[in-house]
Amino acid sequence: EFGHIMHALCTRARYSRHSWAWDAVPWAGGVEGDILEAPSQMLENWVYQPSVLRRLSSHHVTGDSLPSELIVKLSELQSATNGRFSCLYTT
Repeated sequence: EFGHIMHALCTRARYSRHSWAWDAVPWAGGVEGDILEAPSQMLENWVYQPSVLRRLSSHHVTGDSLPSELIVKLSELQSATNGRFSCLYTT
């Protein structure tokens, strides 16, 4: 979902909702579904890299990055739902 966030942040549309569109919510002037999903697909693995998590995370008061133990746990969660998605294709 990080790619969707980046899509919304990087849009040049006056209103970010105009840069979004999919079958369920067809906004006027939105993008096609393939373009909407492209950043998400490209960045979904990248955001789980420990160096990226360390750089993107910070405490709202202290500015400290996430503790290393938590970064490792988050990185390991990347494949936590793989079994669920595999079951969707076999049932």
